[in-house]
Amino acid sequence: MAYGKSIELFLVNGTADSLTIAELSNWNRKAIKIPRIELSSCYREDITQAGV
Repeated sequence: MAYGKSIELFLVNGTADSLTIAELSNWNRKAIKIPRIELSSCYREDITQAGV
């Protein structure tokens, strides 16, 4: 039987068109969505590490 999951979305700049951080309940990772045009101006520690 499949159980439900909770996804928390954090809109960093307050809009869905910008940087978004997603976290899944019972998971110790983050998913970060950033538009390509904002990548060079973003100085967050989260995105300096390797990712897929």
